Amino acid sequence: MTRLTDVFYADISAPGAVGRPVVVVALNSGSDETMPQALAGALARAGALLIVCGEPARINNLLGASA
Repeated sequence: MTRLTDVFYADISAPGAVGRPVVVVALNSGSDETMPQALAGALARAGALLIVCGEPARINNLLGASA
């Protein structure tokens, strides 16, 4: 059974965006300057699992990873 508190949606900069066991972040817009901050904020809020959605090449570039 899903409780109301099991799912929470917020902009990463929202004050209510507190830590959760699983965080899904969509990096499908924004500038290359703001995306690292959004990714770091999502990582800081993820307790057990961080799922990153977006263009793989752009995300890999932000992380300094090679595809």
